Amino acid sequence: MAALGLPFRIAGGQCGPEQVRRARAVGAAGVQVGSLFALCEESGLEEEEGLRRELIECELAGGLTVRNDPAASPTSFPFKVADLPGTLADAKTSAARTRVCDLG
Repeated sequence: MAALGLPFRIAGGQCGPEQVRRARAVGAAGVQVGSLFALCEESGLEEEEGLRRELIECELAGGLTVRNDPAASPTSFPFKVADLPGTLADAKTSAARTRVCDLG
C-alpha cells in the first residue's frame, strides 16, 4: 500500500508499540482498534448478561478468537464474530436457533 502511495492502517493484533513503530516506518497512517473498543465499558455490550466479562476473560487467558464471517450477515457483509461457546458464533447453538425474517 505504501508503494502505491495510499494510506493504510494496521490491525488484527498488530497494535503493540513495536508493531506500530515498524508500520509507521514503512508508511502506515495509523492503527485500527477493534476488540479493545468493543470490550470497553462504553461499548454497549450488556454487562448484566456477563457477555463482556466472559469475552474479556477469554482474551486475558489468550483464548479469544475473532474472525470475519460473511455468513453472520444477511447481506453477506463479513461481520466480526467472537468465537464464544454457547453464543450464536457456536455452530450448534446457531443451528438450533429458529430463524425469523419479517422484513418481507
